[in-house]
Amino acid sequence: MEENFLMDDVRAETRAADPAGAVSEDVSKFIELSEVLTGFSRYDLRGTGMAESYLDTVKRQIGTSNYDDLLAILAAAPRQSPDWDGRPALLEAARAIAYLWYTGASEAAPPTRQEQP
Repeated sequence: MEENFLMDDVRAETRAADPAGAVSEDVSKFIELSEVLTGFSRYDLRGTGMAESYLDTVKRQIGTSNYDDLLAILAAAPRQSPDWDGRPALLEAARAIAYLWYTGASEAAPPTRQEQP
């Protein structure tokens, strides 16, 4: 029951920040990409209020070209696990986006599979 009250607060804050609930097409595409990479729902991602800020961070850190390539991969296989073969830089960029959503941190690079214990 308490969880419902918390979600109501998040919804109210989201509506207060943007009463129409509208987001730009660019932010909407970022949320769609993030949904695939993180497993979080669009609702949950938008509810954080961080999508626009995270998008700016991602573009600044991985570059617009790499970001556009990630969107192209998503468009080629929507709602599926992307094919990263031969694209290690894009895989690292995708990991960085997931890491950002899960931790809120963007300065430290996420650990690669080889670095994990």
